[in-house]
Amino acid sequence: MTLKSVSMAALLALSALSASALTLQPYEVAKASKTFATLPEDVLGVPGSFVDTYLVTFGGKFADAPYAEIGFAFTEVRLKDLVNIDFGSIAFTTLGGAPIIPALVPVPGTGPADSVSTEFVYETSPFLMTVSGKVVGTSAGTKGSYSFEMVAAPVPEPQTYALALSGLAMVGWAVYAAARERLAPDDAKEEREGPRPQGRRPGK
Repeated sequence: MTLKSVSMAALLALSALSASALTLQPYEVAKASKTFATLPEDVLGVPGSFVDTYLVTFGGKFADAPYAEIGFAFTEVRLKDLVNIDFGSIAFTTLGGAPIIPALVPVPGTGPADSVSTEFVYETSPFLMTVSGKVVGTSAGTKGSYSFEMVAAPVPEPQTYALALSGLAMVGWAVYAAARERLAPDDAKEEREGPRPQGRRPGK
């Protein structure tokens, strides 16, 4: 099993395949593509099987955010039996091996590609993504290929929501008070200054 960091670092090169990490854009925490030029070494006791594990980490922009909302998209480029991978699963686990979400499996699309995507919320600590499967392509060149992208956005802490709600409440009250004074200035003025003193009516 080979560990490859995809957070602002290049993937380690493996024999019998080529892999590359792409330039990460803001809020991208992982992005990579991988191509099998020849059948990988027997990893799972099955010819052509492989297990790729990626370490996902969060950058400094998540320093003040304990949790992140994560979006993930995975695609396999498939060409009949020439370029093809039979995937076992795509698993997201903690560094200790505990599952974060149920494992995913790419499903056939309407074109020459299998894909899968998901969204989930997780703490902004490093975790593992493991792709397993079997390369079954018969091409003399590229036998299998896949790519994925993972984006994340900080999830505000509860006190941030509370502060925002209190601010909205203050703005709402100010708007209400201004509207009331504009529509009924005499009533608003009397409410601020108190009731007018009652004098003796003329003629009494």
